[in-house]
Amino acid sequence: MPTQDSPESAQWRDRCIEDWKRILGPFAPRIKSVLEVGAWEGKSALFWHQTFGATVECIDNWENISLPREVAAQVEANFDANIKGTPIFKLKHDSTLVLHIMAQHGRSYDLIYIDGDHFRDQVMIDSCLAWRLLKPGGIMIWDDWKDYLPSASDEERPERAIAGFMALHWCDAKVIADTGRQLFVRKEKRDAISENWPKPIYKPGGEQVRLETDSHVLRERRPFPRPGNA
Repeated sequence: MPTQDSPESAQWRDRCIEDWKRILGPFAPRIKSVLEVGAWEGKSALFWHQTFGATVECIDNWENISLPREVAAQVEANFDANIKGTPIFKLKHDSTLVLHIMAQHGRSYDLIYIDGDHFRDQVMIDSCLAWRLLKPGGIMIWDDWKDYLPSASDEERPERAIAGFMALHWCDAKVIADTGRQLFVRKEKRDAISENWPKPIYKPGGEQVRLETDSHVLRERRPFPRPGNA
């Protein structure tokens, strides 16, 4: 039996579920395999399974450094209780290694949900590795896209990593929804990509600047300083 939500968890779940049903509804028939990077207590994994009938694989090490060890252990125990008797699979390990191994074995998914380590660099690593596993036409969702710890430093927040990823994948990542809290992107099929598309650069805060040519970007770049010549 699923564990009881805390008031904060229940509020998060209800708000996200409303968005997920509205945004993902048109894609529901195609969502049969889901990968989560970061699973917490398994409530989102239960939603994917109960709503779409999907098989779900969850990567998490359940070692959140912001929590006391005993609290993290209880979170993991709640996950185990919540997924018991379901086609939800637990992969307890660091995401970088698991995602790399999955790619080597040709795994692929219809939907990937990224809500693991929130430090900027790790979010970029998770995003790039997970993107290789997403099927053409599949959907990737990032949690805590814009509103996570607004007073924290850049390196502690996912926003710039997600924005950077979108800049790199301007040609094959199409935004289907931006709720502020979460970003929903569809992986475009290769035959749908046009070289004539303007190239967007995503900035933190959701601004989008369209550039007409690459030369405009190149003109604005500055050379890296040489050692001893700051």
